[in-house]
Amino acid sequence: MTTFQSILVETDVLVIGGGAGGLLAALSAKRHGPRGTRVTLVDSGLIGRCGHTAFSNAWTIVVLPHDDLDGILREIVTGNDGIADQELVRSTLADSYERLRDFEAMGMKFGRDEHGHYVRRPTRGLDLARVLYPEGGGLEFSWILRRALESAGVQLLDRIFITGLLREQGRVTGAVGIHGRNGESHVFNARTTIVATNAIGFRSGFVRDITGTGTLLAYKAGATLRNSEFSYVRPGTPRFYFEGITFATQEGARFINAKGDAFMAEY
Repeated sequence: MTTFQSILVETDVLVIGGGAGGLLAALSAKRHGPRGTRVTLVDSGLIGRCGHTAFSNAWTIVVLPHDDLDGILREIVTGNDGIADQELVRSTLADSYERLRDFEAMGMKFGRDEHGHYVRRPTRGLDLARVLYPEGGGLEFSWILRRALESAGVQLLDRIFITGLLREQGRVTGAVGIHGRNGESHVFNARTTIVATNAIGFRSGFVRDITGTGTLLAYKAGATLRNSEFSYVRPGTPRFYFEGITFATQEGARFINAKGDAFMAEY
């Protein structure tokens, strides 16, 4: 008879996914849970160095106290043709300045001008919304969050690929996974399980660990999926696409034709 051994991890809150969503979910669970709450974060890569967030520049819309919150909300909702959880968007915008102060307290540094004001930029056709990012971009953002989780006592388990969610009497009770380097099997028993992995995004050609597995895990566990219109693949040719193209144009980059004319202004 073949025996199968696994490493058993007992926890109160299991978070799957080490991007911004997972990192902040784990930190929030640790901060706001009852004293002694055990929080475990797992990712298939090295936490703080993997996924969409680490790859990005960590640009984020922040509504400062003097900004027009409702105007920015209208821009975002209109830009999504009204297909958005408007209450959630408003709540996120309203809390964004407080989150910025949290990030600064962790050691992140955001650019300021000679008068001490945050250096922000317009973004993607919006008139009122402004974005800023921490020094070091997504890599620094993710790594500082990792250090904050370590300081808070969150258990971090790198390079464990979650292959399935455990269920008992109709509810999820944890997950199973395998270590990507040594092949060790892991079983996680958890009172609460949060799947915070990315779907298949348009950057999947650049970030190899955005595979859409979290969506599949939830579906196989019986979850009702929604908002699938926001999960998409953007195939493109490297001859015409490069990351950060929006901000390159803000720095003065221009599309030119064979004659050297900056023709886009005509359109």
